[in-house]
Amino acid sequence: LSILNQTYRDFELIIIDDGSLDKSLSIINSFNDNRIKVISNNNNLGQRISRNKAIKIAQGKYIAIFDSDDIARHAKLQEQFDVMTNDPSIDICFAKSALIDCNSKKICNVWYPSLETILKFQNWNFIGHNTVMMKKSTFNNIGGYDESKNCTGADTELWIKLKKENKKFYFINSIHVDYRINP
Repeated sequence: LSILNQTYRDFELIIIDDGSLDKSLSIINSFNDNRIKVISNNNNLGQRISRNKAIKIAQGKYIAIFDSDDIARHAKLQEQFDVMTNDPSIDICFAKSALIDCNSKKICNVWYPSLETILKFQNWNFIGHNTVMMKKSTFNNIGGYDESKNCTGADTELWIKLKKENKKFYFINSIHVDYRINP
């Protein structure tokens, strides 16, 4: 719901049901919003393949990845869209996040170093995937997520590839996402 309730309204929401065994698909189909496109995998293909699949069919110039259990702050997309359109040289725009528990109770804000420090570290991920908006062309030009691996860390690998390609990152120093920590 937090994505559908954004202040920025001109977007498509591509939802991948990655072979869920619960009532996810019926919940998704209960929304009556023409911005939603649903792709249902017959079996679980994993995040990397599913995300590449969604981005491939995306029609927009910019993409943002979001997990269903997290909460986007109301102006997330608008603020990032404004940054990206005001400076076309920016490839990736990201922001801060806060941690919440399974009942949506705030645990703490996530600490972030300066942008320079974030970009200096190659194997440490300070960039919350759910806080990112990036150019679709930038994502495609580096080949997307590496589907040969079936493990976590796809976002860290992506940021490392983008850093090596000298892509321009921009850090918004405000909280855009409440990231859920599940037991």
